[in-house]
Amino acid sequence: MTPAPPTVPNILTIDVEDWYHLSGEQIRGQGRLRPDILARQLDRLLGLLARHDCRATFFCLGASLVNSPELVRRIAAAGHEIGTHGWGHQPVARIGLPAFRQDLLRSTR
Repeated sequence: MTPAPPTVPNILTIDVEDWYHLSGEQIRGQGRLRPDILARQLDRLLGLLARHDCRATFFCLGASLVNSPELVRRIAAAGHEIGTHGWGHQPVARIGLPAFRQDLLRSTR
């Protein structure tokens, strides 16, 4: 009898940020926070994960959640891990280590 293959854990990470952080609009100053849309989509995603008994690590962007800290609490209450995606979605190579350190500190307050 052949032994069963070992179980491989699945790892799921999710970035929680507003749409314009992906589009680059924050660089041109065009972005507008829409916590209502972010909350609605987050609730849909949390419901889907709950239905499938799946846990994930949510990397939260500080600038997107500054006015909606309850969303982070909602993620944690659903049993997921919280990570930081920084504050302003700036590449480390562009801003340098000292500014990156400040960015991370700001995102965890």
